[in-house]
Amino acid sequence: MRPIGVSILAILIILFGVLVALLGFLGLVLSAFLAALPGGGLIAGGSALVSALFLVVGIILIIAGLGLWNLKMWAWVLSIIVLVLEIVLAFIPPGFNVCTFLIALVLLIYLMLIKKEFH
Repeated sequence: MRPIGVSILAILIILFGVLVALLGFLGLVLSAFLAALPGGGLIAGGSALVSALFLVVGIILIIAGLGLWNLKMWAWVLSIIVLVLEIVLAFIPPGFNVCTFLIALVLLIYLMLIKKEFH
């Protein structure tokens, strides 16, 4: 039987993944609009790159959350890697993203505390 904390964590990781993927998708849409503006090509390119990275990280988080739901060790390792990456991405300009940083940090700490539940 899956502990309730692991169930909550899996759901939170999936929801966080959906949020990050959605932000990445919206960033890609915004980049397309920026590219249409005069002189917006360089800004749009950088924005598109960061947004695509957020989209990929969000998708990976969703996959990791599904693996966590099934108590898979690969999902635990993948979640650790992706959450650390997400913490790093929070520092990428245009500014520090406090919300993303705090959510990723809390999930990372909790994940470290429940490692024994995975096989």
